[in-house]
Amino acid sequence: MTVLRLVAIALIFMLAAGAWFVLAGSVDYRTNSSDEALSMQVEGLWGGPQAQLAPTFSAEEGGHKTLTWQYENLVSGRPITLTMPKPMNPGPLATRISMFAPVSLLFFFAGLVLLTATQGIRLHPINYGFLAAGFFAFHLLFAYLVDRVNINVSFLIAAAASVALCVGYLWMVLGTGKALVEIALSQFVFLVLFSYSFFFEGLTGLAVTIGSVITLGYFMAKTAHVDWETVFSKPKGVPIAEPFSSGPA
Repeated sequence: MTVLRLVAIALIFMLAAGAWFVLAGSVDYRTNSSDEALSMQVEGLWGGPQAQLAPTFSAEEGGHKTLTWQYENLVSGRPITLTMPKPMNPGPLATRISMFAPVSLLFFFAGLVLLTATQGIRLHPINYGFLAAGFFAFHLLFAYLVDRVNINVSFLIAAAASVALCVGYLWMVLGTGKALVEIALSQFVFLVLFSYSFFFEGLTGLAVTIGSVITLGYFMAKTAHVDWETVFSKPKGVPIAEPFSSGPA
């Protein structure tokens, strides 16, 4: 692993991040355009949004919940109402996942660099470019499936396609082995689980933080005895790029 390769990988990462921001912007534009049109139709039928009074007491008996509004002054300009359950809006969800996709790719690339460098595996920056494209395939599929198919089904299809692309490509490049299993597991963690954490609104930050700390501890333990001077030094007589076989060994 040389400095030039790291610079090339960083450039690929920045290009991929730009593509994700463009995708997030397009999804956000489509979502907001639909929301504005729908809001105008609803307001025309039912009037503008209003502020309501919340219940002062809640009790649950026999599987039923009783809500009580008890105020000293019954004269109020605000009506009493109930907030119905809201299904998850797929547009903003797809936008948030795409916006934070570069963080997911950064974790994956960092893990990939550590795994390949410590195990003596030489991946060319072009390989990293194809892997970034495989990551992008997940968000692209999810963004355009989510308004046509059930949100969970869309997520499963996009995740399966992306994992198949990346793992299948690495299988053809590296062949079978422990490294392939570790890389596939890292993609599952950094792409699938990372993205699925956005389904739990309010808990995404905590989930990502816990995952990051666990990942950091894993790589610290795995590379504690690695001689980094040897890893990042270019051996004499070794070419910068080595040819890969067309299929698994």
